[in-house]
Amino acid sequence: MSNTQVTQYLGELFETTCTELFRSINSDVITLDNFDFDTSDIPHSQMDAGCNDIEVIIHLHVPFSTLAMTYPVHSGVAIVDEIAMEDWICELSNLLMGKLKHRLSTSAIDLSLGLPSYSIGGKSNALHSNGEYFIFSFELYQQTFAAGISIEVFNNDLLLSAPKPDMSAVPDGNIEFF
Repeated sequence: MSNTQVTQYLGELFETTCTELFRSINSDVITLDNFDFDTSDIPHSQMDAGCNDIEVIIHLHVPFSTLAMTYPVHSGVAIVDEIAMEDWICELSNLLMGKLKHRLSTSAIDLSLGLPSYSIGGKSNALHSNGEYFIFSFELYQQTFAAGISIEVFNNDLLLSAPKPDMSAVPDGNIEFF
């Protein structure tokens, strides 16, 4: 596979993984055709992962209102403040990267994960110096948010294959929202 094919495959895998994660929160998530909104004043989380073959950095740009609507409720009580939203967007990044890592493990890619970080705003076009960047926009609860992935490939002989369903495997966990 060429580096272009690897990055294209990883971009598509990331988009699918995002959709699946947010569908587990709400079945009405919609993938939008273009990225067209200002991320300068909304929560941003980023997380990196890598191995000898590749390095990826994921970015989430999710408005406070969307974070609040997706925040899990425990025993009917949800404390929705800025600290809770900071933790929640970092947890969403962690869940997203974990699902991506799991899917890449079928191609013998074992990513070492970093820790998610949080900021307000953040660049939506963060690029590796030699890598590719893909950004996807979604609509959830009539709010637009974005997810992006930066990919740098180190192994020019890398082969990736679509994950084969393992009928004996334990399914990915889902967060249950009430």
